[in-house]
Amino acid sequence: DKELVRKADKAFAFVIEKAPQLTAPYLYRAKNQVFLDDRENPQGIAVPYFEKYIEVVKSIGDAEVQKEKANLIEIYNSLAYQFVQKEDFAKAKQLAEETIKLDAENTYAKQILDFVVAKQAELQRTGR
Repeated sequence: DKELVRKADKAFAFVIEKAPQLTAPYLYRAKNQVFLDDRENPQGIAVPYFEKYIEVVKSIGDAEVQKEKANLIEIYNSLAYQFVQKEDFAKAKQLAEETIKLDAENTYAKQILDFVVAKQAELQRTGR
């Protein structure tokens, strides 16, 4: 029910306003936004919310990044895939590289990087 999702969003926004130093409300608000997006033709409305979560985590410091590592990897990979779908290969590559910084052996991020590098080379060859 989208009305419940909107109410949850308001609750997360309230918590963020009252306790902006907490990372969890940013994450849950971002995940909540996914439910408001069009499933058939996603517009990426959650992207800025995930980006804000990443920004807050990084601003707290490396210890927080390490604590949130699994969430960050999931988000970077998910966003990288979304940007591949939009054919924004530079952004997809940047996000996959962020995953590699956290987990050098991440198979999914390596696959995205391989795909993006090949796609960029193909586009360069064909002049597109």
